[in-house]
Amino acid sequence: MLTIVVVESGPNEFALLKALLEKIELLPADEAAVYAEAVRKGLVTTSDAARVSHQDRSKAGVTLRRLAEKGFVRERVREAATRGGRGHGDVYSVLPPKEALKEKIEAFEDLRDLANRLDQHLELLAGQGERDEDIWRLDPPALVATIVAAIGSAAVGIEIASNDCSWIERSEVLTSLEAAKKRGLRVTVYATSLRAGDKNRLRSCGAAVRTIEGKIQPFLLVDRRVLFVPVRMGSIATDYGALQTSNRYMLDNHSAMIDRMNEGRKSRK
Repeated sequence: MLTIVVVESGPNEFALLKALLEKIELLPADEAAVYAEAVRKGLVTTSDAARVSHQDRSKAGVTLRRLAEKGFVRERVREAATRGGRGHGDVYSVLPPKEALKEKIEAFEDLRDLANRLDQHLELLAGQGERDEDIWRLDPPALVATIVAAIGSAAVGIEIASNDCSWIERSEVLTSLEAAKKRGLRVTVYATSLRAGDKNRLRSCGAAVRTIEGKIQPFLLVDRRVLFVPVRMGSIATDYGALQTSNRYMLDNHSAMIDRMNEGRKSRK
């Protein structure tokens, strides 16, 4: 008789394991579900696999064999007369995630280190390269990372014009502004409407906050050599991407807007 004792970890950990395996496309949904169940119980049968993957027992058996081939589980060897008993089917034991995913985890760590080095390379190119006259569209998923990289490559200063500074909610942007200030760069924010809490958070990261009148088209200037202008995207839900450019005409235009805002503040004093 087969007895399986389950020692419970947090109930969400197994669901998280399944979701992560699917997200990084390491396993398809059915295999991820079966492996998460195998980790939960330590042993998994064909019946278990069929239940959690919503497959019939035949297909569930194929899923288990694929997992065995990939090194996630191993099949228990039994005599032919007892193989595939009613109610349970074949039995597989789990290989711990640390063992089964060892090569994958090491590869991801190597990829992360490589990505960091390549990001530094691209930041250097952004700081040294010639101006690009083209205008590029940044979709929402790439927006924050691109802005943070541009701020990281800044050598002189960052100038931001906004209305309510809703972008303040992104901690990555605040962290990059604070790092720029620590490098001795000027960080200036021009806002038409700013909540006290947002103003304090900007000032805490070293930004000079200046209030201006009226509504403006938000934009971000990095060293007056790279311009970001947010644009509304999304056909179903509203989301924001941006236009990015080093076009001389657009840079001069937006730099002049900053200069006019500074002159307007001086004339009111």
